[in-house]
Amino acid sequence: MNKSIGRGKRNCCIIGCSNSDYQLLKWLNSHPCSRPSIEECNCEPPFKLFPFPGEKTDPESKNQWTRLVNRKNSNNSKKVWQSNKNSRVCSSHFVDRKPTTANPNPTLNLGHQNVKIPQSRKRPAERNSIPVLPKVKKPQANDGHEENTGVPEQMTIPPIELPQTPVNMGREGLQANSGSKADLPTSCKNCGSKKKNIRQMTNVLTKKNEEISRLNKKNLAQKKTLSFGPHMLVTDQKVKFYTGIPSRKAFDSLYGLLLPNLRKLRRWHGPSKVSSPVKHFAASPKKAGRTRKLYGKNEFLLTLMKLRLGLLNQDLGDRFHISTTTVSKILTTWFSFLSADLVPLLLFNPPKEAVQLTLPKSFKTPVVMADKGFQIREDLLLRRAELHIPPGRRGAEQMSKAGVKKTQEVANRRIYVEMAIRRLKSFRILKYELPLTLISQIDDIIFICAALCNLYPQLAKK
Repeated sequence: MNKSIGRGKRNCCIIGCSNSDYQLLKWLNSHPCSRPSIEECNCEPPFKLFPFPGEKTDPESKNQWTRLVNRKNSNNSKKVWQSNKNSRVCSSHFVDRKPTTANPNPTLNLGHQNVKIPQSRKRPAERNSIPVLPKVKKPQANDGHEENTGVPEQMTIPPIELPQTPVNMGREGLQANSGSKADLPTSCKNCGSKKKNIRQMTNVLTKKNEEISRLNKKNLAQKKTLSFGPHMLVTDQKVKFYTGIPSRKAFDSLYGLLLPNLRKLRRWHGPSKVSSPVKHFAASPKKAGRTRKLYGKNEFLLTLMKLRLGLLNQDLGDRFHISTTTVSKILTTWFSFLSADLVPLLLFNPPKEAVQLTLPKSFKTPVVMADKGFQIREDLLLRRAELHIPPGRRGAEQMSKAGVKKTQEVANRRIYVEMAIRRLKSFRILKYELPLTLISQIDDIIFICAALCNLYPQLAKK
């Protein structure tokens, strides 16, 4: 509560109204919340005083207020009365108890009859507010004249029906009760407990809002980090397009096979750091530095996209919201990891007996097909293999019948070789120029792509 109000200089300038800051000061001194033992409360004063609008800031509104007040100068001169710095209009003369956008001017109980009061709808009653009692006829004094207390008629309360309080008493009541502090209640109605409950609920609400803000930031960060990830591989067609693996089931199965060794994987950080000895801890310590943004399946997907689509590191960094340096470290680590763990699972030399059982009929004999110019027939004979080279015309105008037949046989077998090569070239990293930074890992890259090709159905039917 503001205990600095009231200096005895500012009065309501409406004719017949005696509200002033002196009365506010007396009400404050007689209010129970002014006692030292009572907690500070937010009780509303019986009225408020509002200054006139400024001459420079809003001259039109000031002239409107002056016309509505309609006061005359004390010297009965014809000069129009003007407000000064101490002139005030109390809240009793405003429809909304204060100047508002809808009702900015004083229009109630102005002390004269030549002002038209605009009709406005009744305001809804506020909780814990004092109800307006019906008009009650005041008792007559002994001398036959009514006692003018300066309080509007609708606020006049019979002294027997309802005890006077600092909110509903007039000027006379304030003067009469100024010295009877002993009769005042020792506490406001549950003001202390209600204020305590409000503080507790405010603290809870503040904590909840902070938690919501933290979760929203976390959710936004996760969305940015995972704007592209395994969650986008919803169909087998998308899995094949982005990774070169034929289905989502195969993608998840491969990752499941790699997962046991993946937990032991150390990301490559350069030659000087890789050579450092491995430390063994009883429990995983908290790592210093920034938290990794990608783990496990996201790094696996990034590596496969590099092989399948041949994307630049900048493109991959933008998709996964990481730097190009981090992309390079991930690729170097995963190329070595997949070459050591994935290739043995998918790329191996079975026994000759198993090969003979699964070969198509056209491949039952050991045959090596090559273009013209490969002089390796003698070397293959030592290994009991046959060399098939397409025959040439060698100056003849037309190829012989035997040459045509042999060419067809070679072509029928060679088509499967070309299909296998086409599958391998579907990994676009092998289709275009390889960056110099990946030259040292070219063998790992070819072995990984060839191993992934073995996940597709066989080319030749039996």
